[in-house]
Amino acid sequence: MTQQEIINAINNLRSKIIPVEPSNNPSNPSDITSVAQNIFSWFVFLVGFLTILVIIYAGIMYITAAGEEEKQASAKKTLQYAIIGFIILTLAYLIVRVLINIL
Repeated sequence: MTQQEIINAINNLRSKIIPVEPSNNPSNPSDITSVAQNIFSWFVFLVGFLTILVIIYAGIMYITAAGEEEKQASAKKTLQYAIIGFIILTLAYLIVRVLINIL
């Protein structure tokens, strides 16, 4: 099967499942794709914002550690996990955007 045949088959199934014509208007709740994109966009925004807050929190923890090794290590670990989470979030966002553009 070629890529075009696969896309045509998916669109054929999609038209049977979702009889409403898709629209590019994100405020139109009748298109399931638009609703999913809006939910995902808000989720990415919220998690990104929380990641920034955790990075700031880790910085404050490190500054207020006042040379205590345990507190500094905890702050570094928190910062490390926040950065790893942000990288995972960014990769997930990119994967979803590529899949949406393909389909």
